[in-house]
Amino acid sequence: MTLRKQKPNEDFIPIVLSADIGAYSMARSFAEEWSVRPVILTYKQILGPIANSKLFDVIVVKPNQITNPASEYPLIDYLLENVGELKNRYPGKKLVICPEADSHVFGLAENHEVLARNYLFQVPSVELLDATNSKVAFAKIAEQNNIPCPTTIDFYLTDGLEHILELFVNSATAFPIVLKPAASYGYEGLKFPGKAKVYFIDNMEQLKKILKLLIKETSGHPDANHFVIQQRILGDDTYNFHVMCYVNSEGKTAFSVSSHLLLEDHNPTAVGNPAALITESFPNLTAPAIRFLEGLNWRGFANFDIKVDPQDGKAYFFEVNPRIGRSNYYSTAAGMNPMRVFIDDLVYDRRYLVPTRQRKVLYSILPEPLVVLYTRGKLRRQVLKLVARRRTANPLSSPAEREFSLRYLRRWFYVTASTWKHILKYHRYFPLSKARELGGGDYVPSSNLGKES
Repeated sequence: MTLRKQKPNEDFIPIVLSADIGAYSMARSFAEEWSVRPVILTYKQILGPIANSKLFDVIVVKPNQITNPASEYPLIDYLLENVGELKNRYPGKKLVICPEADSHVFGLAENHEVLARNYLFQVPSVELLDATNSKVAFAKIAEQNNIPCPTTIDFYLTDGLEHILELFVNSATAFPIVLKPAASYGYEGLKFPGKAKVYFIDNMEQLKKILKLLIKETSGHPDANHFVIQQRILGDDTYNFHVMCYVNSEGKTAFSVSSHLLLEDHNPTAVGNPAALITESFPNLTAPAIRFLEGLNWRGFANFDIKVDPQDGKAYFFEVNPRIGRSNYYSTAAGMNPMRVFIDDLVYDRRYLVPTRQRKVLYSILPEPLVVLYTRGKLRRQVLKLVARRRTANPLSSPAEREFSLRYLRRWFYVTASTWKHILKYHRYFPLSKARELGGGDYVPSSNLGKES
């Protein structure tokens, strides 16, 4: 069965968890496909990406609305404790939960039996999440499936500095390396000076300094002290790729989409998040991703981070994330709205495999001149061509938001400011000189990319 444009309907209400760009992107995709007004559920505050939008309703959960304000899953607790209120608010509607963060996925999985009585959602089992959410576990399973991964050393910060350094030395892994949490869940909630999502380390002195900081700051947080060291695959941002999949209720990968990254976010707390990319089909990257997911009997969305080694052209898979990903709108922009197959699976019991017919689009949360500046050669010409043809997409800039109103003026100001302030961020964290040192921003993948996988 092939994918078709569905008629507008209001049989269901999407409840999107979170308040960032990824949440707005999902809500926008819903609003563009159906005559339905999504709901965004956020804890304590309305963040900039969802503020002053007319595409959806926002429910701000206050601490006094849940039994345990200190809960690690406040939004999940709200869903559990306020199902009657939501049903009264949306009578006769099927309530569909759309998680956007790892913690939401874990919360849904751990409370699956109770939540499934009143809500529709699709996430992997707790056992599968535990087996794959660690980068170490992922590397082992990927190896069994003949999927290349970088050398990975895992350890707990509670093992002590000397033991960790001994493990590293004995592994014979050479600098440069990457140090990062084995699983983002647990670590993502911590706040401390010097915190980064990923630590790039060039020598032993840096490694000792960062380990000492992490040992101190994660003390007393058992869910945040499992880390890994991986060999760093060289090459600039243009050697990175992204694959997103959806596995339906029958265990079949009904949907897969891929993209070529141009620039990542280089802010320490968001490093690695896609900032600009070109949507493009890479069958030799999606095939091993599908093999991995179906071999584990996966359910729901998943996304993979991949990088090509400039030295041998080999594509290395770094991890699987059990969620749709914050840059999910690139798929909708490419003509493959992921919410369609998701809703058909859960709400209408219609299952099919979506053919890969991606439009080539420049997806970017950055000013287009900045993307042009950081790319070169044939890749820059591709960017300029897409800009000239207006085949571009900023997830926050929905044409449906436009109207003559104070609300829209406020939203326009936020989106414009958040887009152009990236110039200062890149100047601070990733100046053009550094980008050129890493490679030049001119890598154009060949048609057989990832064939070794």
